[in-house]
Amino acid sequence: MANDHNPVLGADERSDETESRSPNVGELRWELELLGHERRRQAIRILEGDEASSLARRELARRIAAAETDAAAPDERLVRRIELALHHKHLPMLDEYGVVDYDPDTGLATYAPSQKFERQVLAAVK
Repeated sequence: MANDHNPVLGADERSDETESRSPNVGELRWELELLGHERRRQAIRILEGDEASSLARRELARRIAAAETDAAAPDERLVRRIELALHHKHLPMLDEYGVVDYDPDTGLATYAPSQKFERQVLAAVK
């Protein structure tokens, strides 16, 4: 009944190897929360794809609204609601984590991802 082969030991060895390549679970949760909202993902995509990588908050809100509604000229009330959400929640969160440089006084958002962000997000999606 005793088995000379210890499958648990083999599992532990593989687990250690996997853990050394995986990001910290706490950090992964933060990244998932950070990227968990479509408007934050849209903001990153838009800023990353913009030639200057910088946009005024109002223009960023207009582009997000256009993407959400498939309209070239989205409703101004929607643009304003998105702009307020960007200002109070989304852009400060992206700035805090080092994805975007956001100046709330000027309203300018610049795509400037930290190496840590790029490395951990790529590790999370692989």
